[in-house]
Amino acid sequence: MKRDEIQKLRELPIEGVALHLGLKLKGHRTLCVNHQERHMSLHFSQKNNRGKCFSCGWSCDSISLVEKVNGVGFLDACKWLAEEYKLIISGLHTQEKFIERRERKSEVNISYLNMLMERPKITSLARRFLVEERRISEDVIKEIGISSIDTDITMDGKMDGQWYNAPALLLPYRDAKGNLQNVQARYLGSEKKPRFQFPKGSTCSIFNLPQVAALGDNDTLFISEGPTDCLALLSSGRKAIGIASATTLTFEDKKMLGELLPKTTTLACFPDNDKAGQTLYEDLVKMANDIGVCIVRHRLPEGCKDFGEAWRNIDHRLTQIKSQRLGRLKN
Repeated sequence: MKRDEIQKLRELPIEGVALHLGLKLKGHRTLCVNHQERHMSLHFSQKNNRGKCFSCGWSCDSISLVEKVNGVGFLDACKWLAEEYKLIISGLHTQEKFIERRERKSEVNISYLNMLMERPKITSLARRFLVEERRISEDVIKEIGISSIDTDITMDGKMDGQWYNAPALLLPYRDAKGNLQNVQARYLGSEKKPRFQFPKGSTCSIFNLPQVAALGDNDTLFISEGPTDCLALLSSGRKAIGIASATTLTFEDKKMLGELLPKTTTLACFPDNDKAGQTLYEDLVKMANDIGVCIVRHRLPEGCKDFGEAWRNIDHRLTQIKSQRLGRLKN
C-alpha cells in the first residue's frame, strides 16, 4: 500500500465515515468514542477533515476513527474503508515496514500492566469515591481487582511514554478467561483532565467479561454503559458487564458475546436517561435478535440519569433489612 493511497483514505470525508460507522451526528458533533461521556464533544471540522474532542483532547482522521470505533489495527481500518467505499488499494494484504512500526506502537504492555495490578491498593480518596459516594460493595472491589493511584504513573513502564493522571482508579479489563487485557484509569481529581484514560492505540473492550463465561442456564445478564454503573449493578446483586460507551460496542464485541452467551440467557438493561443510553439500548436489541437471546428493558426511577445514581439514592438500610429477612426465611 502506497503512501498516496493511504492519504486518499485519510481524505475521505470524516463525517461520512462517521455515518458509515453508525455514529449519530448532531450538526458536526457526536459522542466521543475515546472516553465515556453524555455530551457530544467530538467535533468534526470540514476545513481540515479531522475530528477533535473538546473534553478529552483526542483527535482523529478518517483512518484512526475507524481504528477506534471498530477496535481494529491500522491495516484492517484501511481495508474496511477501501471495502466500504469500493476503492481499489494496492498491497492491502501486505504489511509494509511503516505499518508494522505503527502497529507495534499501539500494543499494550500486558506484562507491565499485570505487574501494576498484581497487588491492588485502594487509597483513602478512592475508598471515599467508591464506597461512601457510590456505595460500591467491598466484595465487588476485591473481586474485580480495582486498584488506585495517588501519583502519576506510566502506562507502559517507559519514562518518556504516556502517563495515567492521578489521583485515579485503575479498572482492569480482562478476557473471558480472566487474563488482563487492558487497564482504564478513572480520574478522581478536580483539575480539568480526561476523566477516563486508556493507553494510546488500545481498544475499549467489555468490562467484567469473565462474568459472561460464568453464566449458567437461564441467567439474566445486565449490560451497562460504563464501568462505574456496572460496579453499581454488581453491588446490587445483579450479574453485569459494562460497555465503555454507547458508541464502542464493536462488531467483534457482538460476535464474541454471541459465542460466549448461553442461548437461555436473558439480557437486561437500565438505559441511561439520555440519547446515548437510548442508542446503546437500540444497539443491544439488534444484537440480541442477531444472536437469538431475549432482552428486557428496565426503567430507572424518575429523576435518575443512570443506574449508578439510582443505586446511590436507594435506602440501603431498608435493603439490608430485607436481605436479612430473606436470609432467615431461606434458612
